[in-house]
Amino acid sequence: QNDTRRELELPIDKTILLFFGHIREYKGLDILLKALCQIVEKRPDVLLVIAGTPWKGWEQYELLIRKYNLEKHVKTYLNFIPSNKTAYYYNSADLVILPYKEFSSQSGVGSVALAFGKPLIVTDVGGLPEFVKDRRAIVQPNNSKELAERLLSIIEDKTLQEKLSADSRALGKEYSWENVANKTLEVYRDLYD
Repeated sequence: QNDTRRELELPIDKTILLFFGHIREYKGLDILLKALCQIVEKRPDVLLVIAGTPWKGWEQYELLIRKYNLEKHVKTYLNFIPSNKTAYYYNSADLVILPYKEFSSQSGVGSVALAFGKPLIVTDVGGLPEFVKDRRAIVQPNNSKELAERLLSIIEDKTLQEKLSADSRALGKEYSWENVANKTLEVYRDLYD
């Protein structure tokens, strides 16, 4: 983790939350920033890394960062992240946050987090709850207060973080391409027989 943090010029001694991927309104970055404001009051060692391309302007988020005095608690990489650099961001993170307001499918960001064994905190929309095994990692959408409280409880409980990581690794294996391919092959074999 320290090497990847150095590569991205991130502090080694911070708890890093990751918001990754295209930045779109429905993904709830504004809710996460409001939650972060509450989190850093109790845990000033938290840093939110935002990595991805804004879909429609960045200004609204920049205004929130300034409004909540989060400049020291947010590091941005506002550009396309090539696949060969993705690992740096995930390996640097302690937690991956998917605070989506609405969603009707699956998330590539969540799938990648599982592949890296990273604990996920998701909202209860679309298929996002399928990325976690523990209900403590699921919050209601559009609720910055609940998101802040849940994140604080997870940040402060290393045993729970380890459990969520283990859950992510297990789900990552279950949802791996190899496992999906084998299950698909079994279906075809059953049909053929």
